[in-house]
Amino acid sequence: MSQKRKLVAILSADVVEYSRLMGADEQSTITTLTAYREVFSRHIESYSGRVVDATGDALLAELGSAIEAVKCAADIQEELGARNSELREERRMQFRIGVNVGDVSEIDGALFGDGVNIAANLGASASPGGVCVSGTVFDQVDGKLPFGFKFGGNKTVKNIAKPVRAYFVELGTEANRHTRSRFRLGRPRRLPQLVAIALIWTVLLLIAYFGKE
Repeated sequence: MSQKRKLVAILSADVVEYSRLMGADEQSTITTLTAYREVFSRHIESYSGRVVDATGDALLAELGSAIEAVKCAADIQEELGARNSELREERRMQFRIGVNVGDVSEIDGALFGDGVNIAANLGASASPGGVCVSGTVFDQVDGKLPFGFKFGGNKTVKNIAKPVRAYFVELGTEANRHTRSRFRLGRPRRLPQLVAIALIWTVLLLIAYFGKE
């Protein structure tokens, strides 16, 4: 048995009203869940993270930093929201995501410890399609991401001595949509530069053309 301790960002997710979805149409629910798990895996891998466990309707992943974990969670919810818009309302599958940073034990690839429990508890507190982060995460990402954060109070977590500060990530506000579309999470858009280059070439071509006349 291989065991080690490490400090990681933990992302925990579960499906809202999973039992209802399964009861109404088991096969369609499994198909959608499989497709949505692939969305999680793709985004988590793009941030150099890994899926630790995906059992039933739950998913647990680890990432290298709080910033990467919150970015990843936001990207996931954005894509799932777009996919859900194409489904009938009663068949939409929404996830709640919790993000925490904590010291955990890794045993043969699995993660254990208070940090995992806190992430799962925060996920249960998130709204459908939303993200809830711990105070530890908030302290590390505040002012560094194009999102607002709303304080959700102090949450009592079973077997955790101190209450955990909870913050809800404001993903759906108009200001955040505008910021994300402009900067794409820190990557500036190059369209204005391309337009300027095109205009310069147009002017040069016109000068060359009329200079020959």
